[in-house]
Amino acid sequence: MESSDGQATASAAWYGDPTGRHQYRYWDGKAWTQHVADNGEGSIDPLEQQTGEGGGRSPSSSEEFAGLLRELEANTYTRRLAAAAALGELGDPAALPALERMSRGTDDLWVLFDEEVRARARITYPSGLIPGADQEILWVQLAGTNDQLKRAAETAIARIRATGGTADPVAAAMKVLNDAYLVHHDPELLEAVAKALDEVHASPDGLTTLLDRLSEGVVMDGNRIQLADWGEMTWNELLKKREVVKCLQRAKDGGAVEELGALLQAECSHGQWADIVQPAIARALGDIGTQEAAEALKNALSSPHLSLDSARAIQEALAERDPGAPSTNNTSGICTRTGTEKVGCIGFRVKDPARSPELDGQLRAIAATTRGDVARIDAIFELLESECSVEHQYVYESTFASAWAQLDADVAMVVDFEARWDQFLSKLRTQRYDSEPAAVRAMAVNARALELTVQFLSRAGDVLVTL
Repeated sequence: MESSDGQATASAAWYGDPTGRHQYRYWDGKAWTQHVADNGEGSIDPLEQQTGEGGGRSPSSSEEFAGLLRELEANTYTRRLAAAAALGELGDPAALPALERMSRGTDDLWVLFDEEVRARARITYPSGLIPGADQEILWVQLAGTNDQLKRAAETAIARIRATGGTADPVAAAMKVLNDAYLVHHDPELLEAVAKALDEVHASPDGLTTLLDRLSEGVVMDGNRIQLADWGEMTWNELLKKREVVKCLQRAKDGGAVEELGALLQAECSHGQWADIVQPAIARALGDIGTQEAAEALKNALSSPHLSLDSARAIQEALAERDPGAPSTNNTSGICTRTGTEKVGCIGFRVKDPARSPELDGQLRAIAATTRGDVARIDAIFELLESECSVEHQYVYESTFASAWAQLDADVAMVVDFEARWDQFLSKLRTQRYDSEPAAVRAMAVNARALELTVQFLSRAGDVLVTL
């Protein structure tokens, strides 16, 4: 169908309501009507202002749009993720019903397989039918991938409602952050959150909005911080606050220095604040780079409440401003770490010793070609699980050398826990895993979520992969 100016328009039909007030609104082929529907019940809700409420935007009828809707039903999750991202950018409210269905996840296990796993599954299950016992195991293993599909759809929905005039763009962008679950360290979700926060910062009063979000649930009493009780979501909430700080860091916004400086120096009894938010604030002040930011860093350096990570970040920032300044930071790399920090080693022994050099090469190839920490972790553990057995001995010591010397392994995963071992171990003990490799993989994922250094090393101590 074409409009009077020759442009293609969508056929008359029910589409996602561009105002966001209802599930569906009827498009008559030329304009949005007053007829709406929710859960199968029709009603009337006039559009007061066609352009102001998303009414000026017609449903897309292009081949590209139709193709993207088909891709939301593709047989691989990677294609579905790409389609959701593209539809979010396109901003057409007609995609909302399909995206809402996707936001509930998939009940098709095959969709969640990557190409390599799919090829193996075709051999294992030539009929395409997966036995019930195997399905239970696979659903547990692939739950994170299904969650990734849901979050991609939710992010696209939020963007469409913002660009379609259905919500305050700043509120819609903040919703991307507020709805995010960041504990799994999903690179695509982190990218979407960063983009949304950058949009907020660029808006009028954007700095105030971000500082308000940073201080939400944070009560300053003199030089002490009292955090709200977020229960099981505390870690996720602090990760969100870290993303807000990172946004201010990217913007190098000097207007944030006073509040960031006060938060950096303050005492907080909650260990996760010192682990997650405080170091990010130190790095942000370093990148802001003004004289006021430097003074805030110097003042914080003498604080007895500073975490080890924060002190290191401050020293590095001050050293960049004054390369000749003395530094107490003696950490030149994970393999030479000294002091009271802890490193964890888990050994993997190659089942066929003759394949050890080839395994090293494959791990280096993963480091060079695979994007995203979680994707790399998946690729690494798929390889290690097929080629190696896990050494049951787990060692944590004050230096890498003393830990590594006790392991008889061809490849070791080393995590630099710094001062966070007890917190990290406590988190792992609250979770159950079907196998030892699954537990080790979870350790790698959780370490990256805490922004800890994770490396895979060869028998000779060469670094194969750094996450």
